[in-house]
Amino acid sequence: MRRRAVRHRKCQVAGCGRDVHSRGYCASHYRQLLRGTVPSRPIRERGKGEKPVLAVRLPGSLISTMDRQLRKVGLSRAELLEQLVSRWVRRLAH
Repeated sequence: MRRRAVRHRKCQVAGCGRDVHSRGYCASHYRQLLRGTVPSRPIRERGKGEKPVLAVRLPGSLISTMDRQLRKVGLSRAELLEQLVSRWVRRLAH
């Protein structure tokens, strides 16, 4: 029995570089596609000293509004929180 050479394709999202999972996308971008969002940005690598910090419960209506506004400016929830906490820490340092 002869084994066929496996050609590893890369995710079609510019700058991603992960192996294809389905429909030309890596697993993370494919999940975004299934959720109805257009996969367009690279997925941030994990394990670079990041740790979960905030576990906040917010009303669903607030989350929906926040997500709409974040999509308009091209940010994720994590990026927004990172910016807010960074500003807060800088303010405390002065």
